[in-house]
Amino acid sequence: MEPDRRSAPTSEGSRHYLDAEKLDPAYQQALKDRLSRQFGDAGYADEDARDLVAGLDRDFFSKDQPPWKPERVSPLWASLPPNITEYRKAFGREEIFTGSVVYQPFLLFRALVRARGKGDLKWTLPGTGYLAHFTGDLTMPFHLTANYKGQFTGNLVFSDKERGDIHARFETGFVKARRETIAAALKKAAINPVIIAPASITPRALRLAADSYAFTGAILKADASATGGADPRGDWERYLDAVSAEFLPLMVRQMAASSQFLADLILSAYSTP
Repeated sequence: MEPDRRSAPTSEGSRHYLDAEKLDPAYQQALKDRLSRQFGDAGYADEDARDLVAGLDRDFFSKDQPPWKPERVSPLWASLPPNITEYRKAFGREEIFTGSVVYQPFLLFRALVRARGKGDLKWTLPGTGYLAHFTGDLTMPFHLTANYKGQFTGNLVFSDKERGDIHARFETGFVKARRETIAAALKKAAINPVIIAPASITPRALRLAADSYAFTGAILKADASATGGADPRGDWERYLDAVSAEFLPLMVRQMAASSQFLADLILSAYSTP
């Protein structure tokens, strides 16, 4: 999809996720300290700091593996500002290393309303697709944790876009392999779009993100158990059978939640004068 084709640069890629654990004040202070030591007051290009941040993540999260328990991470979700302007005031340029996916639905909703008002079909149609993409990202558990590959909990990681890490296995490989079953289950889900107020968009996105994060532990555990008996590199079908009982209901739940939010956003955008 087009948003993924544009997501390689740090400034764009950060819009597709929000690493909840990086909201921790200790992490933010460590990030500011390392950036200051490395670059001083001279500034830096986004890409210049990628290796620095990756090193900090290894040091910080290898000793304190995500996902974190609810009593620790819930206050971090609750601390998020209500809009991206306040978020940038709080986190400054470090936003690009923490992520901002929870704010994208409102920004894209507003852009869609504006494009429709101008009769700009060249943006309206793909813009609706972008909105779909980011609501999907918002409900994907591994877009909401610094442990996005299972790299800090020892989950199997290798080079393959569909099976090479838990993010790929859950989001891509499993969906591709069980597409018909997932589609049949989603057809039974009650998706009834309603008009929502623009002011409710970001608070709802925040709730969806926090709810989605809560599933990362169960998915990581199921994956670790399955890969212990069936290596997905050579025994993919056996791996799928081992994880289906855990993955399938979660995937359907998350896709249904994303679809409902998207339907509400589209109906509301197309109903706004």
